[in-house]
Amino acid sequence: MKGFVFTIIFGLLFFLLLLDASIYVSSREGAAVRQATYGRVDRAGYAMDDFATDFMGVMEFSASSDKLNSSNKTRVAFSDTIPSLLAFPGTEFGQWTEFIENDFSNATNQNITINYTDFQLSPRLLVTPYNLTYGYSSLGKNELYLNGSAQVSNYSILIHLNRDINATDDSGWAWSGSATPLYVSLNITDNEGEQILVKNQTSGYISPSSLDRVVLLGDPSGNLTIEAGSVSGYGNSSLHLVPLGLSARLNTTVLLNGTPEMAITVPMLVTVDEQQSNLILYRG
Repeated sequence: MKGFVFTIIFGLLFFLLLLDASIYVSSREGAAVRQATYGRVDRAGYAMDDFATDFMGVMEFSASSDKLNSSNKTRVAFSDTIPSLLAFPGTEFGQWTEFIENDFSNATNQNITINYTDFQLSPRLLVTPYNLTYGYSSLGKNELYLNGSAQVSNYSILIHLNRDINATDDSGWAWSGSATPLYVSLNITDNEGEQILVKNQTSGYISPSSLDRVVLLGDPSGNLTIEAGSVSGYGNSSLHLVPLGLSARLNTTVLLNGTPEMAITVPMLVTVDEQQSNLILYRG
């Protein structure tokens, strides 16, 4: 009888040992799968960060953001040059994407594809959740626009031109005599470092629902048109700059109401192995 009981107990212990071993093996296998998955995600994330940095270099601009909690606002800053300084911006952009999909992909042993058709047709950045777009007419950046967002409260623009300015047509610009929802600051200098005034001012309120326009005439040629407010095709509280025959370096700061979690993304679908996302330039 004792031998029978011992046999049963031994059998139960052996079964539990096998069960523990099975659980351990399954756990190790699951951990290995999770580790491999997390490793792919980390590698994809690092690659995406590299692409974001490269993208801004190819497009000759940068974008950043921070929160002004004391005033419950978010500040988004763009540094740019219009038009593009590249001789063939479309070709060079295509060469960059080919390098990523071929040379970089092979060197890092990753399967990478970039779907940039939508971006190539309409180059732009999206600032969410503010519904703010920072975009160009083409990869040549012959026009720059910021579409109207109801959350925009301030545009502050530093503009340095590569031409002397010998005249300013500001007949289409009207500073408001009282506070409005949109404040604009225009800090403009020409090639000689002379500050350019618009209606004898550098900043003030304008109506977000009316069009204001100023044209800076270069010497000996070229001009820069600046439109703000209700710009055709872009809505109220918009900004639109069109250089012709000259170049302008820009630092544009936009103040937006509220401090939600936000992101600056490029509508360009990037796939790294099994991870897929639009290109993210900033998140915070």
